[in-house]
Amino acid sequence: MRDLQAGDQAMTFPLDKDMGLSQTGMKIDVGGKPVYVAFSLARAESVVTATGGRWIADVHGGRFNGDAREAPILYEIPRPIRRLELDRPLMLGDLEIRNLAVRVSDMGNSQGIPDGAAPDQDLDEIVVTGDSKRKVPTQRLYIGLDTIGHCASLTHDFKAGTVTLMCPKQPSAAATG
Repeated sequence: MRDLQAGDQAMTFPLDKDMGLSQTGMKIDVGGKPVYVAFSLARAESVVTATGGRWIADVHGGRFNGDAREAPILYEIPRPIRRLELDRPLMLGDLEIRNLAVRVSDMGNSQGIPDGAAPDQDLDEIVVTGDSKRKVPTQRLYIGLDTIGHCASLTHDFKAGTVTLMCPKQPSAAATG
């Protein structure tokens, strides 16, 4: 992707075999639920399926920011997406996932993600929700160049079962906010 520079560090993640034969990546835990992650050198922003976006919004204090727009997804077919703004960063190891968009109508349901500015939260409020009994489809997150474009390399080692990013060291999320 670029030449190695002083300060680049390796971030190695285990490959997850549950993604299927056509994709390689890893799995992150979002509030006890799995979201499968793959890197995309073909898109600028990161995109997550609708239900995965709702899970991320629930755990990281997320809300939609801006109107729906169309973006090419699988096989370059345009699908509606919306930008998801988070109060707490979504991290993959030491890598902060930036510019996250949600596929608002595919692979599940994004209902329940708040819209607009963050509301003042009533700390005494209790919200109870329930999940349906149907099986939730596999949720996927494709990390785009806005997150990994500054990195030197992305290497898959299928024998070792790992993927390694060589990127400049980022300040920790705790140090930045």
